[in-house]
Amino acid sequence: MTVVGISVQQEPGYYEFTGRKPVSIQNDETEIDSWLKTKDSWTLQKMWQVVSALNSEWQLRDKDTFAIPTDKFERARIKNQKDLEAVLTSLHNRGFIDVSRKVAEQKPSNDYDRPSGMSIWLVIPENPEIVRYSDTQIEIKPKKFSYLKGRLGELVKNEVKENTKQPESTEKRSGESFQCGELQVNLAQGVIVYKSGIQVEVSPDNSVMKLLVFLIKSNKVVTYVEIAKSLGMNCWHEGVTNKDVAREVQFLKRDLATLLKDKVGMGNKEIESMIIAKKNIGYKLRCV
Repeated sequence: MTVVGISVQQEPGYYEFTGRKPVSIQNDETEIDSWLKTKDSWTLQKMWQVVSALNSEWQLRDKDTFAIPTDKFERARIKNQKDLEAVLTSLHNRGFIDVSRKVAEQKPSNDYDRPSGMSIWLVIPENPEIVRYSDTQIEIKPKKFSYLKGRLGELVKNEVKENTKQPESTEKRSGESFQCGELQVNLAQGVIVYKSGIQVEVSPDNSVMKLLVFLIKSNKVVTYVEIAKSLGMNCWHEGVTNKDVAREVQFLKRDLATLLKDKVGMGNKEIESMIIAKKNIGYKLRCV
């Protein structure tokens, strides 16, 4: 804008204030994007796992400071402690989080002001040698952390899409009709029907339908990893094992069984006879 003949450049409307000179959030975003471009897909996936676990705890606690959520790391199958510590160190150094170490602890006393004792925490230096797993307190930096989570999610999702992209079929959607025994699926019309029952409308892009069609087309035992990769599930990335993705794939198979029973009208025995589970391996359809 111009004031009394003087040209004034307007800066972005908000800043993140730290102990240093104020830096515009827009500049932070550019720096974060440039930093992420230097990371390979394996590193981005590891970072995404850790950031997702931290975000889950952050949302649940509804406060910026909390103990390192070891249970969520275990649930997300982040088993390599050195990898975890390396990611936490990187997040700390880049200002997405602050990690504090307990330096002292006051035992419970009769003091009215501190009847339950008191812990003293100290934020570790900007460039620590390593953030130890035992450093149990995290403080989220909301703006930078939220932007990082969003960008990581986009990058990992795009990576999965690229790795699972199938060659374009020369067959038009009008020909995409599949059958397994007396179960018929027509993706062009978006319907599924069992025997001569009622046609049930379904979305061809629904994950449950993708699983069903993939199993029909495979006509063999397919592993959990093959299913997760083919369907572009978030749990899949290079290097995962069957054990890593088993739970998510099993949940999807459960949803498929529910659809076939509650909507399509198949009985439990018919479903169990059609979807053959190979323990710790995957699934196969028996189409008779």
